[in-house]
Amino acid sequence: MKRVSVIVPVYNAELFIGQCLTSLVSQNYPELEIVLVDDGSEDKSLEICRKFSAADERIRIICQAHRGVSAARNRGLAAATGAYLLFVDSDDMIHPGLTETFASQMEKCGADLAFCDWRELESPEMNRAWEQLAKQAPAGKWELAEGEAVGEWFYVKFKYILSGIGGKMIRRSVIGSLAFDESLPSGEDTLFLYSLLCQGIRMAHLPGKWYLYRRHDASITRSLKGAKGSNYFGICRIRRDIAYAKGWTSFAMIWEQELSAVIGNLFLERKEAGDRDGGRRLKKEAACELKQPLFWKLDLVFKAWFLSSIFGGPLYGILRRPYLLAQKIFHKEAGKEAGERAKAGILTFHCADNYGAMLQAYGLKRYLCDNGINTEIVAYEPPFMTGRHWWFPYIPQRGWKGRLWRIYGQYKGWESNLSMRGDFFQRRENMRNFRRQYLLDAGQKRIFFAKKLKQLPYSCYIAGSDQIWNPDITIGLRRAYFGAFENKRKEKVIAYAASLGGAALSPAYDREFAKLLRHVDVVSLREAEAVPYVKKLCGKPVEAVLDPVFLLAQESWAHIETLPGRSGYILLYLTERNDELVSYVKRLSAEKELQVVELAGDIGIADRSFETAYTAGPSEFLGLIHKADYVITNSFHVTAFSIIFQKRFIVFPHTNRGARLRDILRVCGLADRLRKEGQAIDIDASIDWEEAGRRLEGAKKASKDFLMKHLGAER
Repeated sequence: MKRVSVIVPVYNAELFIGQCLTSLVSQNYPELEIVLVDDGSEDKSLEICRKFSAADERIRIICQAHRGVSAARNRGLAAATGAYLLFVDSDDMIHPGLTETFASQMEKCGADLAFCDWRELESPEMNRAWEQLAKQAPAGKWELAEGEAVGEWFYVKFKYILSGIGGKMIRRSVIGSLAFDESLPSGEDTLFLYSLLCQGIRMAHLPGKWYLYRRHDASITRSLKGAKGSNYFGICRIRRDIAYAKGWTSFAMIWEQELSAVIGNLFLERKEAGDRDGGRRLKKEAACELKQPLFWKLDLVFKAWFLSSIFGGPLYGILRRPYLLAQKIFHKEAGKEAGERAKAGILTFHCADNYGAMLQAYGLKRYLCDNGINTEIVAYEPPFMTGRHWWFPYIPQRGWKGRLWRIYGQYKGWESNLSMRGDFFQRRENMRNFRRQYLLDAGQKRIFFAKKLKQLPYSCYIAGSDQIWNPDITIGLRRAYFGAFENKRKEKVIAYAASLGGAALSPAYDREFAKLLRHVDVVSLREAEAVPYVKKLCGKPVEAVLDPVFLLAQESWAHIETLPGRSGYILLYLTERNDELVSYVKRLSAEKELQVVELAGDIGIADRSFETAYTAGPSEFLGLIHKADYVITNSFHVTAFSIIFQKRFIVFPHTNRGARLRDILRVCGLADRLRKEGQAIDIDASIDWEEAGRRLEGAKKASKDFLMKHLGAER
């Protein structure tokens, strides 16, 4: 086992260094040294470092007069004794298992540089995000690149991730005499990485955001003007010239184009601010660009826009929009030339404040990303889905009777929300936090109207799962959930575990449903009972697959759960009122002498004598199921997680959404857990979980094979 040296430059970081060091001393890799280089800090940073050092012999502290971050990193390079070097900034945090994951993979595949994605957060979010992250194991399908593919990664695929040194582990032997340029106030880490790339190294990428990057005003990289000063231009020119010399003309042109845009935008900012000296300096930078042969290879629109933005003139306003459009087209073509693979986009109900909706979205995204499919959840959040969860609900309905029902429903929903007082807002916040942390990626823009879907970059869309084809949920059939929208980049639409809510729709929807199904290239459903109906309407093969929550193992769900601070209870969750169910729970509570904990849902609460969990988000939902002694429900997803966590449970039928409950219990051989009218069930009767697991495993394999086959991935 080879030693890993973690190099951390420290300068006036007293507000953050404690969190950073907490994440470093938590690393589970035994052969570790932590090299802290204090660059003449004037606050309590050094004092905090010494406290950690006194408690952990793996920490070494080096002090020097203030010379800048590059000098501090170079000092760390010289002092480090490890065969692998991991760079971490003093205001960031890393997963406790990241060092071991990187080192073992680099040994296994012979990579010279390993890195993962990063997540950008404000300071108040860091500790909570790290605690949640630590519950997961760094996992996923590694990607490898060498030769020209390394250039594709640097310039296109991981352009922003590879612009910084934080979270990168590098084999010491490939660094040699290379050092960070101490004359550069910023951009030195990008140039350092680029210099390594030019040596023909082999790179390994681990999907997943295992590095937490802190966003704050004191950060060097937070200041755009500092990052895009004259040194930035010089760095871009160096990279451009090297790429051009290597024959990577398309890459060199990308940087040429971006640099021209940066100069133009900064010039306008300086002009508006009245900074004449800044304007003169930028004109000099622009003059340097005019001497470059690659600049004159740019499209006429690019050149005209650039010249007009620098030297003034009416052409700037006229050409700005065509320029931006041309820039998008250029990048698209450059990405194709570089072999860039577009991401898959999931269209589902992630935006609903509903436990099942959010957890099935997480399950599908996590499974695909772990298996090397670069996937995002489409941030489509239409008001007809999100409005029902507002403090004063918005519940659209059709027809005059529907409108009357909407008024009544909105009033009753508001009355229920009002009765919750502050718990309503805490629950909303827990839902929002889960969505931000696990479902949507940083920088994704929310889409409220379907017409905006035509601007999305994905080549493949995965519609599902959940009841995306249930008109009672979506207030009519919605074209977006069939991929029925214009988009030039769209190549394929896959329906995965889509649900109608039952075995068939009302005949009134048959014609419209059949027409929308033409937009779906590959169809799979969550309920086997609905397969004959859909197959008849679409005239193509239709498969029954599992809900995405079953694609992940129990351990994966345990990593993101939040366990309750209590035990010894019966968990109750209702998606429909059921007096027989409530009576049964009361009898069971008296018999077992256990308190009933009811998860508050959209229908309110069943009985005020029960202890009610009003504020639970998806993580708390998982924890409450996992720790319960017994689970009673008529909810599909509570049933699903009762199976995943192997709980003692009973399911009561749902009057109009019972197909999915019957299906999953049948698949697992647990049909006897479904209570039928007048039939008694012994909740303590033993369950053969080994047999249920074997039956479920076959369905899991078929579901996973379906996804990988139609996404063009090997398993």
